[in-house]
Amino acid sequence: MVEKRTTDAPLRVLSIDGGGIRGIIPAMLLERIEAATGRPIASQFDVIVGTSTGGIMALLLTVPGPGGGPRYTAAQITELYTQRGRDLFSAPPGYGQGRPPGTFPRYPAESVTATLDPYFGEVTLSQALTHVVVSAYDLETCRPAVFQYPLSRPDPDFYMRDLARATSAFPGLFPAAEISSVEQTVTRRLIDGGVMSANPAALAAACARVYAWDTPIWLVSLGTGVYEVPAPWPAAQEWGVMQWATDGRLVESMFSGASYSSDLEAACWPNLSYLRFQVRLPKEHAGTDDATAANISGLKAIVEAQFTEPSRHEGPDGFGDWPSTLDLVVRLLTETDRTTAPAG
Repeated sequence: MVEKRTTDAPLRVLSIDGGGIRGIIPAMLLERIEAATGRPIASQFDVIVGTSTGGIMALLLTVPGPGGGPRYTAAQITELYTQRGRDLFSAPPGYGQGRPPGTFPRYPAESVTATLDPYFGEVTLSQALTHVVVSAYDLETCRPAVFQYPLSRPDPDFYMRDLARATSAFPGLFPAAEISSVEQTVTRRLIDGGVMSANPAALAAACARVYAWDTPIWLVSLGTGVYEVPAPWPAAQEWGVMQWATDGRLVESMFSGASYSSDLEAACWPNLSYLRFQVRLPKEHAGTDDATAANISGLKAIVEAQFTEPSRHEGPDGFGDWPSTLDLVVRLLTETDRTTAPAG
């Protein structure tokens, strides 16, 4: 089943990057949007797309609550990162004992499941409050795995808690995830969707066109920060594996390049307006699994500074004027209604 739109109003799409504990950055942005509009995120966007920590967030935003609205506010999701971040990135005493460093995941799967499963309970993807898309990577088919509601026949349904585990199973940090459908008819073996691109904006643009072929699209994309490490020339032309691995130069270059490519691809779609929030991070706050109080406090301070001392950089990559971009997003959300109806 795919919902058909019953309005010519622009389709409103939200895309949330991966980035581990740096997910506090988009969480704080979403909190500001809810405060400014007075409405939950799930009621303001037609499609919510996320990968890795952004996938977790997309699922949390669409969990139904007792009264029919969302179970969690953006402020509660921010609180999850600030108060439970250490639980997400933790290992019990003796974990990996007897094995050489680097030969096992840094954290056990239980650190994610024990922290997040209570937030989702038995809720399935088919119960999401709005269109939601979460990405992972299939180890057996060597292809992206995209899970979305509404389900397209004959796509199986999955528990949200299992999708949260799978989309955030980043290699080296967490074990790969094996998840089964609600009906136990399909099993998938998956890792973090961020290995394709931590920025799912291009995926969001493609999914949006499935739901709205002819109407304008507003795509709001939330980054989790980027640590840019320029490589010194001419030394870099002689580097080997060890030098490229120093300070995460190779990994950051690959992820930054893939993210920027996703920005460009999304921005080039016809009849699509692309609004991106992104921020540069210093080395001390670039870690994706640093859940110390000092790092979380530093990340929050960086976000706050974006609204008091914004950059004037122009371009589709989001390093621009956050206050005016946020004002535009709020105006777009409050001036139109999200009106969709299930297909018959």
